[in-house]
Amino acid sequence: MRLFAGAVALNWTTHEVIAWNDRPAHDAPDDDAWEQKRVSIVVPARNESKAIGRLLKQLRRALEPEAAEVIVSVGDSVDDTAAIAAAHGAIVVSGAKGRGNQMNAGARIATGDYVLFLHADTTPPADVVDVIRRQLRDQKTVVGGFVSLIETKSRTFWAMSYHNVVKTTYCAVISRPFGYLRGFRILFGDQAMFCRLDDFNAVGGFDGSLSIMEDADLCVRMHVKGRGRYRGRVKLLDRVVTTSGRRIEQLGNFKATCIHVLIACSWNFGVGPEKLRKLYDWCYRDVR
Repeated sequence: MRLFAGAVALNWTTHEVIAWNDRPAHDAPDDDAWEQKRVSIVVPARNESKAIGRLLKQLRRALEPEAAEVIVSVGDSVDDTAAIAAAHGAIVVSGAKGRGNQMNAGARIATGDYVLFLHADTTPPADVVDVIRRQLRDQKTVVGGFVSLIETKSRTFWAMSYHNVVKTTYCAVISRPFGYLRGFRILFGDQAMFCRLDDFNAVGGFDGSLSIMEDADLCVRMHVKGRGRYRGRVKLLDRVVTTSGRRIEQLGNFKATCIHVLIACSWNFGVGPEKLRKLYDWCYRDVR
């Protein structure tokens, strides 16, 4: 009975600490300047000729309010991704190989106050610009992201989509349990991560030497850096983006979810980037 009572008390205390830390901190609650903040969208798109045109059409036609600019970073693409992106009015930049390097190259020329890193096969909600502006009014928040619903034309991968939500929490608890109580979470690229451009630059952007898990690494560094007197909070919003399930369609829900658990746990327990990349390449076929 004492053990049960102790567990209940610990659970209550934990949730109270998290709720206390989650209180937003607005420097000027009545200031309407937040509505004028500019949001740049950076799309890493290596050899994405089949997907990039569709995404850019959606961004141009559906977003309300509009983004300040859409930057497509093609890396070392060898197909016509760059030409298609330019034809749809995007700013095109090329650079070193690797998704982290691609996103850094896009962020370097971004002119917005905030930046959204959007994968070429992920579709955001129409009000994504306003959602980002509202969330980043909170001075505690350093990184935000969305719930990723993974689907194809014929099915929705519910198990894997749910795991993506849970992974945001359990990866944080395993890697930094005390940080978790102070708002630390781990987001991943298909969750459409966003942040202030100044905060992003302050930590040096993505680690270009990482070919995988560069998104989780950024969350760690931005949480530690924080903002002023606040330890940085990484926030998973209760909003949805849709992500193509093209890479996992042949695997199925169970196998794909197990692979993601394996990769996430391997990173948490210190497996090096080269081994993680080999594991990732072994698990997934390139379907572009």
